[in-house]
Amino acid sequence: MPCEDCRLAQAGGLCEACRYQRRTNDLVAECGLIAATWRAALDDPAGVTAVIDHVRATMQSDTALVRDRFADVAGPEQLAADPVAAKAALAYAGLQAAETAQEEYRSSALRQLGRSDEAEAEYRSAYRTERNRHIPHPLDRQAVKEAVEAATKAGDTARRRVAEHLFATRLEQLRRRADFQDERGPVLSWTERLTKFAARPLPEDLARTGAA
Repeated sequence: MPCEDCRLAQAGGLCEACRYQRRTNDLVAECGLIAATWRAALDDPAGVTAVIDHVRATMQSDTALVRDRFADVAGPEQLAADPVAAKAALAYAGLQAAETAQEEYRSSALRQLGRSDEAEAEYRSAYRTERNRHIPHPLDRQAVKEAVEAATKAGDTARRRVAEHLFATRLEQLRRRADFQDERGPVLSWTERLTKFAARPLPEDLARTGAA
């Protein structure tokens, strides 16, 4: 059975390279949603779309650069010796870059959401509560230091908990909003929606930015 994406013969329906590329497309779209959890107001569809398009342009450019570097290291002779394997290796290099980017976008989102008003308020509340529980009597410099450290740790834990909650909630909202009824067919699965979204052409200005 040929590959349904590139039509490579005897690929079992989907060749290795296209399987990697589909996963890369999924991650590109997911990273756009992750970035939108803090870069855009969720009630502003145009703003959300702008963030997603920008992330997509950036990641497509970055993954292409990684593939180009891999090709340079491998050399034209090695790539030409087995084109199918070379295509899969290049696609896998792009996938690895996308996986790394996903972790970076997630870390960035959690860091930014940890600076939100909600997270700051929870930090202060947890800090005060823990600090008041450990006020030493009589006052002792070492005991005060330990009390402050305990309060800071409690505050940081509370901040991180709020950031993770905001992240999960907002990402789920964006995913639900991405649910749609395709006008020409049935409701698409989440993976199909991501792949379809990531594969659509970029606006001209972002395409130029990604190519620069």
